[in-house]
Amino acid sequence: MKVSGCFIADGNALDIDIGFIPDHVEAFELTSTAEVLYRFFRCLQEAATTGQYGLVDDGAGVISACADAANGIQSYTGSKVPRVMIPDPITNELVPALVIGDWTTTISSNAAARSATDIGHIVRASAGAHNGYVYECTTDGTGSGTEPTWPTTPGESVTDNSTIWICRKEILCKASGQGFTIGATLSVNSDLWCFIAERHDRVGDMGDAAVSDPITFPNKFP
Repeated sequence: MKVSGCFIADGNALDIDIGFIPDHVEAFELTSTAEVLYRFFRCLQEAATTGQYGLVDDGAGVISACADAANGIQSYTGSKVPRVMIPDPITNELVPALVIGDWTTTISSNAAARSATDIGHIVRASAGAHNGYVYECTTDGTGSGTEPTWPTTPGESVTDNSTIWICRKEILCKASGQGFTIGATLSVNSDLWCFIAERHDRVGDMGDAAVSDPITFPNKFP
């Protein structure tokens, strides 16, 4: 099985959900100054040996092992946790949203609005006042410092000084995933990445090269 895709980094460790744990990943960081290639092999991760977090080609022909998880790639299996679902800005299908917490003065003035490609930050009413709805930021502005009166009709909006929130029904699901994780220090905000990830039919441990001859040991890699 093989998949390819692209994503825009945000400056944090990123779990790339592809639906399976890959045996091999090639991830290309496409920046304005240089293109860097990372290669990850699951068999090295499982053996916890040199290169377990992948290998990096700096674009100048120098290849080295990634030092640790933050500076490399790992496979991952996401645990099932409740996630709030809201409409995707392009397809209108329900997708997991980023809940940044209960409404506070800080949150109200530091929300991220929905864009052409990203869903917006969402908040719940203050602790003790949860009402079965969440509120998505559609216009990122400066909050008034006073919690607004939240509407309870999905699609209805409320203005909080220059911030605008839209009411969404709080739909919860159990989200999980499998794929690979891009280390935090590799994820430079706004960088574009492309990747190819593969799950192989067989992954063999060829052992000592001296005894890997297919004539002498024909069943080494059945």
